[in-house]
Amino acid sequence: MLSILSAFVQQLLIIGRFKVSALPGKLYRGILTAAEQLSKESIVLIPELVELAKKNPGRLIVDDTSNPKYANLRGLSRKLFIPSTKGYCNGYRILLFLWESNGERFPVAFALWHKESAPLLALTLEGLSFLRNAAGLKPILVLGDGAFGTEEIIKRLTDYGWPCIFRIKNNRKLKGEKIKQLIPRGYGKCSTKLDNGVSIKIIRRKQHFLQCNRMSWEASKIRAEYAKRWAIEEVFRILKSCLNLCGCQQHSMPRQGLHVLLCCVGLACLEMNKGISPYVLRYTSISGELTPENFIPQELFAA
Repeated sequence: MLSILSAFVQQLLIIGRFKVSALPGKLYRGILTAAEQLSKESIVLIPELVELAKKNPGRLIVDDTSNPKYANLRGLSRKLFIPSTKGYCNGYRILLFLWESNGERFPVAFALWHKESAPLLALTLEGLSFLRNAAGLKPILVLGDGAFGTEEIIKRLTDYGWPCIFRIKNNRKLKGEKIKQLIPRGYGKCSTKLDNGVSIKIIRRKQHFLQCNRMSWEASKIRAEYAKRWAIEEVFRILKSCLNLCGCQQHSMPRQGLHVLLCCVGLACLEMNKGISPYVLRYTSISGELTPENFIPQELFAA
């Protein structure tokens, strides 16, 4: 699949957008066909990156980010809350499944949450199912923030036999009891069960609560592993600042999905150059000091 995207990823890395006039018509028609295919699947797997993940055991990190759009997107935009500005805008959200292995970070799948898509929880469960059953992935650990620490997701991962650590909201109730009452002091831990019967360990550090489905893990291990979730926040920053994730002005969701796919592949190209900052690579490609052909791993784009 990625072979037809190579030229577009190179343009994305150089100028942050596509310049159709600089590409052969056959390539452009091919990418338009790919865009139409994206609308048929709610979860977009990136096969080449999935295969890379199979060769590099790692953690699966799940999170989402807003993609504000002032265009109508043919009536598919949702009203989104933007925490940084405390305001609202129209747009959609990108649900990202990120693989982290020894400092390397690359997306293996994503989904777009808009008016006609399934709810975010349903998309997350479907994505986890795809990664296990269709892609054959088996992460050593799954990480996510409080928005994804639901009973449904914890149960699904426990049924899969996958260890997981999620933040748990401090206003959450378990079996009718507030979580703050389970650990009343600022520091502590306890073992309990969710309403669906799954056993979890909860640790508290002031107003910060974490839940883990591995009862034997020590609190220090849980905190240390959860800290690695921050990798996805760094990835979102790179996607937006280096690869212009929010810069697509197309008015259809398939074209928006194609842009997200290209950004994900571009991120993988930047991340696979170990020891070199993605920001440095992006700058040198813009300045012309280094062309993408010199740092894009060509094995990703093999036919």
